[in-house]
Amino acid sequence: MGAAIGTLGVGFVLIGLLGVTGSSLVASIVYICVGGLGLIAARRERPLAVEERKHKSNAVSTGRETLLVWIFTCSGFVSIAYEVIWFRFLTNVSTSSVYAFSGMLGTYLFGLVIGSLICAKFLAPHKNQLLRYFAITQFGLAVSATLTLAILGRASTLRSFLHQIVPTFVPFQMQAFLGDDVIFFFICLLALILPTTLIGISFPIASELTVMRMSALGRKIGTLYALNTVGGVLGSLVAGFVLIPYLGSQWALSVLILINMLLFAAVVMSQPGVPKTLYRQGAIALIVVVVSFLYFGPHYLEGQLTAFVGAKVLALREAKEATFVVLEYDEWATGRYQQLLVNSKSYANNRPEGRRYMAAMGHYPLLLHTGPSESAAVICIGTGTTIGAVTTHGELQSIYAVDLAPTVFDFARYFVPINKRFYENPKVQKVVADGRHYLLGTANTFDVITLEPPPPIDAGIVNLYSEEFYALAKQRMRHGAVLAQWVPLDIARGDLPKIILKSLLAQFKHVSLWVPDRMEGIAIASDEPLLIDRNELAKRMSEPAVADDLMAVGLRSPEDLLGTFVAADETLAAYLGDSPSLTDDRPRIEYYNLYPVRPIRVKDLVGLRGDVERYFTDSSAKDNQLDTARKVVEAIWMEHESSAIGDTATARSALDNALKLEPDNEYLRYLDRKQRAVIKQAGDIPTASEAER
Repeated sequence: MGAAIGTLGVGFVLIGLLGVTGSSLVASIVYICVGGLGLIAARRERPLAVEERKHKSNAVSTGRETLLVWIFTCSGFVSIAYEVIWFRFLTNVSTSSVYAFSGMLGTYLFGLVIGSLICAKFLAPHKNQLLRYFAITQFGLAVSATLTLAILGRASTLRSFLHQIVPTFVPFQMQAFLGDDVIFFFICLLALILPTTLIGISFPIASELTVMRMSALGRKIGTLYALNTVGGVLGSLVAGFVLIPYLGSQWALSVLILINMLLFAAVVMSQPGVPKTLYRQGAIALIVVVVSFLYFGPHYLEGQLTAFVGAKVLALREAKEATFVVLEYDEWATGRYQQLLVNSKSYANNRPEGRRYMAAMGHYPLLLHTGPSESAAVICIGTGTTIGAVTTHGELQSIYAVDLAPTVFDFARYFVPINKRFYENPKVQKVVADGRHYLLGTANTFDVITLEPPPPIDAGIVNLYSEEFYALAKQRMRHGAVLAQWVPLDIARGDLPKIILKSLLAQFKHVSLWVPDRMEGIAIASDEPLLIDRNELAKRMSEPAVADDLMAVGLRSPEDLLGTFVAADETLAAYLGDSPSLTDDRPRIEYYNLYPVRPIRVKDLVGLRGDVERYFTDSSAKDNQLDTARKVVEAIWMEHESSAIGDTATARSALDNALKLEPDNEYLRYLDRKQRAVIKQAGDIPTASEAER
């Protein structure tokens, strides 16, 4: 119970309020208090008499008892292996936030609490039945784990059902505090509470049997705990590094269910005094398990991982790092495009909207870098759109593609030609590593570093957004080098992107914000001031490969690029105001439940917007083409925001205005096709101008 409360308390409250160090100090203070109270209590404790020790140590250890301890060890292996596989699969139906993981672990621990209480209250007093109870828990675990598998395979259906009823009795404020995924916690309870309760029953019974049957009480109990823990450690390693990547979730769970049945058989066959009725009960359990698996079929859980409407599954891999899926869609407005999902969340796609800002992540830092660019590092590869854009810049001599998962490189072929087959480019060196660890270990330095990590609210990703990461990146950047960081502005809690920008400003002297599409921000950071030579920019953009790639995403001229500028340096700092920064010790973006649901709006960006002309190296006269580009970009922002909230009229008006300014812009034409498809699907009647067009 203490562990469960600690998990939820730290996961939902303490680290968000006090940081990692502060939470550790709180835990240390609790330990000191426990130790102090223990010392006080020990002063009044009467030592155990010698004759009592002899009396309590009269059991005799035999080969059967030793075998029983090894059975208990295997039980620990299975229990933790289940936990790893359940948690891994459940991430496909949850957010990847720290709250989801805290909720899963809290549910697991509360199941152990319930099981331990049941054991203490109802089972432990019946000493002559403990072996029977332990055997029952083994086939009970096999059956309940089969039921859990059935629930996991229908998790999306269950989530849709709960979505209809949970908001009626869980207030919005409570849902926000719990990390916006209360429905997932109900799924965890339904899926895990029964098998974890049985796990909670089995270990106390094992302890009691050890006390009853073995001599040298303290030493044997210590041995039991040690072996059970070793079994648990091996269970976690084997499940994560062997069973899931080589067998997949369903067959991994099948192996564990089989082990539970084998443990049951080992108990009833090796231990005397086990009732013969257990054989019949075990046979019934085995029949239930076998029939269930025949009903599920061999690809039951794969159906959950690939159940996406209108999509064709091109690839599925349950790797050590995550579950990867490549989907393909064919839409009237878009044509054929592909999407990369990691743990069932969209990490990247090559629709024009995604392609536009991801290509910009590669082009902007290279185009805005004032000196020659020889070396670049692209951290977090996704579909390869960004690194594909980087490879179009011929002056680069070396490009490092860094990603934690080798599967990303294996699946890159599904996103050709947009990623320019970067994996075959002789200038590109593929590096399978965590981005931060790579920068810690490499001696290479770079003119450009660009990265689009997973969403900042995902657990563990804060380490690619924190001040310490940017300080490390600076050590690997050459004089005048540029870093480009993805800053998602289109999230419900608008304080989070401000916190990311604040951490950049804490480490770099100059930071500018650009928004080429939707509300996908790109922060350009450097210790050198932003200086834009329009002639040099035009020259770089006119390189054939670069020009073709930019043209495809609607950035046809220097003015189109410059029109995406929002603010820099002092203006940006004033907008951020007293927003806190982000450090490894204070990972605020992970603990977002402490920040209000208050998104950044288009009107906020328009109000913040400054004149990019301030950063020109020449004193150019007012440029009407640049003003037009600004208006087009604002219309793109407004079209996205209005469409997201269902305001079709405003979205249509914004896009009409943009098309009047740039009727031959292919990206605007795409948005027009997409919007008209949505209107047609909704059954709206087009206006006369729409019908003519």
